[in-house]
Amino acid sequence: MSGPIKTGSEIVVVLLKDLNVDPSYQRGLKQHRKQIASNWNPNAAGVLKVGRRSDNTLWLIDGQQRTDAMIRSGIDRWQAEIIESSGAEYEAAIFHLINGPRGRSNLGTQDLFKSALRANDPIAICVKQAIAEAGFVIDFRRHNDTNRGLSCVGTLYRLVAAHGKDIIKRSLIVNRRAWPDNREACRDVVVCGMVYLYTQYGDKIDDERMVKTLTKLNVVTLTQEARFLLGSDKTNMGRVIAKQYNKRLSDKNKIGEDAKEEAVSDGEATER
Repeated sequence: MSGPIKTGSEIVVVLLKDLNVDPSYQRGLKQHRKQIASNWNPNAAGVLKVGRRSDNTLWLIDGQQRTDAMIRSGIDRWQAEIIESSGAEYEAAIFHLINGPRGRSNLGTQDLFKSALRANDPIAICVKQAIAEAGFVIDFRRHNDTNRGLSCVGTLYRLVAAHGKDIIKRSLIVNRRAWPDNREACRDVVVCGMVYLYTQYGDKIDDERMVKTLTKLNVVTLTQEARFLLGSDKTNMGRVIAKQYNKRLSDKNKIGEDAKEEAVSDGEATER
């Protein structure tokens, strides 16, 4: 992220109309701001957090929903903690610190990723690079109309943090090669199922064999089969794919549960 957070600030009263909002890291206005306005309580409003950039413009870091609610309630000024800001990257780092997993954690996964990306978080950048280099794009629309838009950035973020960028990128490339024009293959359960499988068995998987296996399979059918199994849909998708991959494969080269069962059988045979 953008260097260490500076210490030192001042509390002043600001005109709400003078506050700017940077959409590169801020989430949009939410429906609950109307509820805040209708139940406005000045004692619960707290202090806004605002960044002052080198050109003396003021940028709202924390309190966007409250600010809108105040304006709706006819309030034109409020107390704000002013922090000297070097720009959007610095403000995004503070925003993420306040609202992220170690802060209030009241943001959705996509908003958290957006702020982390704007703050130049190295893991978020790796996720974005892996997605782009595999031929996909980040698309948060609920009903996107592209056959290469991915939205499961939260899961990919955790997996990149745990396993690195390369194995994630590799699984995404295989997905894209096998189903290049299939929107169903971009669904979270499919993408993350593939990634989970590669993080567990990547050293045993032959990518060419995996591409040939997946090309022959119907994504919708795979998804339905995964949902009938106990456990997480994403993990189950990996199990279903592994089952197809293992067909006509020697035991030593199998992945997933088949490989584990074979290892147990070998161990029992040795003991006997």
